[in-house]
Amino acid sequence: MIIPYFLLIQCVYCVIWPPLTIDNEVALRSQRDISYNVSVDQLVDVGVRLSTVLFERDTYTQPYLNQVDNLLNASVGNILIDAYWDEEGFNWQLCPAPFSANVTPIADDSTILQLEWDNKRYACDTRLDLSSVFTRIDEHIRASARSVSLNLITIYMILHSIGTRNSTPVHQPGTLSRPLVRSIDQAQILTPASLRVAQLSNSTYQGLEFDPDGYPILGELLQSRGIRVIPIILENNLYGDTSYDLERDSNIYFIQNSTINVTQTSTADTESTDFTTNMTDWTIADSQTLLSRSFRLIMETEEDPFSLESYINHISRGYSPFLNRKYNESEIRQFAANRLWSWKNSYIPEASIPLLGDPDDSNSANETLQCASFSNLSWFISSCDQQRQVACRSSSDWLQWTITSTLSNYYGATDVCPAGTFFDVPRTPLDSLTLQSKVPIDSNVWIDLNTLSSGGCWISGGAEAQCPYHRVTLVSLYVEILTPSSVVSIVLIATVILLHFVRIPIQKNRKYWRKLQENIKDSDGIPS
Repeated sequence: MIIPYFLLIQCVYCVIWPPLTIDNEVALRSQRDISYNVSVDQLVDVGVRLSTVLFERDTYTQPYLNQVDNLLNASVGNILIDAYWDEEGFNWQLCPAPFSANVTPIADDSTILQLEWDNKRYACDTRLDLSSVFTRIDEHIRASARSVSLNLITIYMILHSIGTRNSTPVHQPGTLSRPLVRSIDQAQILTPASLRVAQLSNSTYQGLEFDPDGYPILGELLQSRGIRVIPIILENNLYGDTSYDLERDSNIYFIQNSTINVTQTSTADTESTDFTTNMTDWTIADSQTLLSRSFRLIMETEEDPFSLESYINHISRGYSPFLNRKYNESEIRQFAANRLWSWKNSYIPEASIPLLGDPDDSNSANETLQCASFSNLSWFISSCDQQRQVACRSSSDWLQWTITSTLSNYYGATDVCPAGTFFDVPRTPLDSLTLQSKVPIDSNVWIDLNTLSSGGCWISGGAEAQCPYHRVTLVSLYVEILTPSSVVSIVLIATVILLHFVRIPIQKNRKYWRKLQENIKDSDGIPS
């Protein structure tokens, strides 16, 4: 049997999400840290639909799955999975064609099958299932367990039926929840029940304000409760007479329009597109309108794909854009490089100073470039000694900002904020929009963000704030340095003690050996 050529190559057509640079890591970490007090439904990040972006050429094989690792390692926080329920085989699968239909292996003993379904041809690996993706997510969770690299992953599911409905099931079908909880510890999953517990304990918010019907804040989930995953069934496209009972998964998955409300739109929706691209006279009311909508997603269509400009605009206006088509490498790199709503790329345009900085170099001419200012919806690295106006947040309404008329350097910014306000930093894209409406044209204002305590650790809390990772980094470094030397020292001490109590034979028979040496006489040859 002839094996198709495209199955012999190792994912030549895969579009690989680029790895994070050091500056990318610092930028994403600082944006995450600033959002720790924000409810998780207001977080904004790029999303990727696996079936259209990764699994190309209608091929569902292992090399394409490997690209999921690239997404997770780059801290892409929104993953969209198309799951297919085989109505005849009673099985959930990634492949859009039912394995229960007549299929042909590409070779003897091969797990890759050639399938035809709905006038399309597919090549699918039978070993590639939902557990394959969830296992990759679990491996990423374990590898990023330190506080410096924690991130939240929201898994969106779109459900489809394939095959012919079997009216007499021969066995009880497995649940959609089973591969998830078998791969990922349920304690690390936010479920409808655990959300309800948080709501009843008055620990849920909408944005930065308490809301009894809201969601936990990011910092509580990641650091206090160790939750890393939110599973959401976004669309249910199963047959009306499907053999699958979705209610069996309602204790693990949030279900759209049932236990959760996700605001989903597309680039074909002109009303939403106009709203997110029109910045004329943006008001607090506009921000409040969007704040009332949780998990705001915008999906591109083949007819109306994202341009780089529209992609950036949607992020800045508080929407998570979902990539949903085939891309070339150049396009993917552009989208990956512009996924932040906070920093302007990763550098200030004037001096190209990296976010990592160089605070330990006392001779550096840029040693004061350790503070952040704000303008045009972006954070910029600035010299802490410069005189600027200061951004002060209202103590009673978190969307209200005041810009001081008094100029100050960063070190004195806290003292110039008027009564009823405090020095702060915008913590969401909508927060940035309301602040931007107050900033004078062509001006930069101080925001509460600096890296004074430790290079590359951008934190709020004023000039005296301490980096929460500095101690962790030092302890980890000391352990790595001291462990080998400690082991060697213990071995040497044990050897000395052993030699002290267990003497070698020549020491016990010293007189005997001396007598033998006295009796030996020199000889010219070998003694006979």
